[in-house]
Amino acid sequence: MQTKGMVRKMAQLTCNFLSYSLRRAVSVSVILPTPTPSEVFEQNRLHRPADKYPVLYLLHGHGNDHTTWMRYTSLERYAEESNLAVVTFATENKFYVNHNNQDLFYDFIEKELPDFVLGLFPISPRREDTYIAGLSMGGFGALYHALNNPARFRAFGAFSAGMRHTGFLPEADAVIGEERPDLFLLLDRVAGDIADMPAGYMSCGTEDGLFALNDEFQKKYIGLGGQLEWRAVADYAHEWRFWDREIQEFLAWIPRTDAYVGGRVRRV
Repeated sequence: MQTKGMVRKMAQLTCNFLSYSLRRAVSVSVILPTPTPSEVFEQNRLHRPADKYPVLYLLHGHGNDHTTWMRYTSLERYAEESNLAVVTFATENKFYVNHNNQDLFYDFIEKELPDFVLGLFPISPRREDTYIAGLSMGGFGALYHALNNPARFRAFGAFSAGMRHTGFLPEADAVIGEERPDLFLLLDRVAGDIADMPAGYMSCGTEDGLFALNDEFQKKYIGLGGQLEWRAVADYAHEWRFWDREIQEFLAWIPRTDAYVGGRVRRV
């Protein structure tokens, strides 16, 4: 969290660009730390930061878009307190996987989006500074990408995660080659590499219809030896009150080693 007295404003940018993975225009929102009021009065101060920022790729849920996290929570304020860049993006209802060699959302997230973000913004390319998280469908996406690409992320977060998406999309069997996008199947596949997975954070409200599957998954994950923080939170259902709470908890939990730990940049 930020050091007391270090109030830092966030820059919010919305980008719309033509994606070569998706062959259509996509929308991405980026929030970035900017100078504190005291830093504004420093002589020879530039907008170029002292060090590149750690980044959280934050995934939306089914029926949402790149704006929903910022409209339904105080995400910008939480990111400000953590001195962390956040990237949100619209992926329709496609569960962050490739579909039939045309809606290549898996490729977009793994290849094109980081290339776009790192090329334009002062964001760290290091695995140690890169996080992914999401709610519901986005929780599925965060788990799917973190477990498939452990060398890319330092930690992941999944709030009220969907474990499968076949109930939402009839074409779900025609993605990622012949593999059905099911997190339990994925966990079986990566079980031998579980020690190499990023640190994980999962949570679900006990009144959520997805609670039983989330609880089953976390038990299996931990049973295999995975590093996972699990929180079953009483009296919450599938709702924004819970996700607003959990994004704060996740930002406080993530393991940070970057220059902005504690809210005050380490001058070198």
